[in-house]
Amino acid sequence: MIVKHLSLVMTLSIYILMLLGSYTSASGSGLACPDWPLCPIDFTNRFIIIEFIHRMWAIITLVIIILTILLIIRNHDISQKIKKRTMIFFTVFIMQIFWGAIVIFQRLNPLTVAIHQGLAALTLALAVYVTTLLHYSSD
Repeated sequence: MIVKHLSLVMTLSIYILMLLGSYTSASGSGLACPDWPLCPIDFTNRFIIIEFIHRMWAIITLVIIILTILLIIRNHDISQKIKKRTMIFFTVFIMQIFWGAIVIFQRLNPLTVAIHQGLAALTLALAVYVTTLLHYSSD
């Protein structure tokens, strides 16, 4: 079932996004793009490049997640339990995206950054959970 493979790609993509986010923050690039979701492209500024890569990977990850969710929802062989857990996962991921905007608007306030990291960890945990459910459910 392709959805099982795509769920693994989704989970890996979220993990990479978390690594990129940590690198963006630690390198001091978190406010290189002064607006959200837009980011000026200036390939001479390494901070903008780092933040731009993080944002572009977030978009790629969002597309992978949406494709995975659509395959899960449309597949009649996947249980309602898994579909409900998938929607919980997606809700947390969307919250994570909007919380990322709040981090920018609040100029990296430590509390908002901590919540952003917490939501990222929860998003990854739920992705692992949904992926595990898909892999160990009967086809």
